[in-house]
Amino acid sequence: MGVDAFLGGGTRTASWAKLDTPSDCAVPERFTFRFDRRLTIGETPEQAFDRAWLGTVLARAMTRLQQEWHGAGKHMEFAQLAPLLAEGPDTGELQAIATRLGLNRNTLAVQLHRMRARLRQLARRE
Repeated sequence: MGVDAFLGGGTRTASWAKLDTPSDCAVPERFTFRFDRRLTIGETPEQAFDRAWLGTVLARAMTRLQQEWHGAGKHMEFAQLAPLLAEGPDTGELQAIATRLGLNRNTLAVQLHRMRARLRQLARRE
């Protein structure tokens, strides 16, 4: 990535961190770290806002989709198929997942298709 005189090189900045631990010497039970995305070269504030807004909408829709699948008792299917929502599986990948889950490849392909359709519906509702 190039460097702009005003914007710099486009960065991510740690803006918030929270540590849940019973004492300063204990191993933390949870550590939450948030990054803020900064403008990149050639990006307007409006474009950055739209990108952040879209990320929020998709994250909320994905959370609802996960709740639906977990509520239906399909934890394993969701865990295996969710990473394939943005891009289709490589050749043989869907068969490997189907074998691991003990399902027919075509059944799993239909589930992935329906999962994508439902994610689109949930995103539109947001």
